[in-house]
Amino acid sequence: MQTELSSASAPVKPRSSVAAAWLECGPIHLPYGLPGFADLRDCHLEPLGGFSEDFFLLRARKPEGPRFILAPLRDPGQLFSSETMGALLMACGLPEAALRVLLVVTLVPAGHGLEALVNLRAPLVVDVRSRTARQIVLPDPKLPLRCPLGRRTT
Repeated sequence: MQTELSSASAPVKPRSSVAAAWLECGPIHLPYGLPGFADLRDCHLEPLGGFSEDFFLLRARKPEGPRFILAPLRDPGQLFSSETMGALLMACGLPEAALRVLLVVTLVPAGHGLEALVNLRAPLVVDVRSRTARQIVLPDPKLPLRCPLGRRTT
């Protein structure tokens, strides 16, 4: 069942200065790469300029490397069930206070513009202490790979 996210539970809260305080931008190491991008190990995380400080750009340190738009999930426990949160914490081996969850954004043509979709099944988890990240595939089959931004599955 899909429900609209309220402004209190939306993955992205439109506040201009919250991005830097929530997750410091800079180098990020992905020891396992990303699915489809196994060689992508060293990246740089930065606010996505021109749109909002509440979106991030994850770019390969090599100029010819890929770039990904990420949406911060400020309160994963509000979106994910307690079982899914437990699986997330177990998979990454981190205490909740040490992790930040980012959702990979995909832009697809829709009408005369683009629609933003987020991957709820495989969030990117950042360890704020070591500046490492990995994409965790969650076991809940109800979590969509392409959820319209501003909606969630409950």
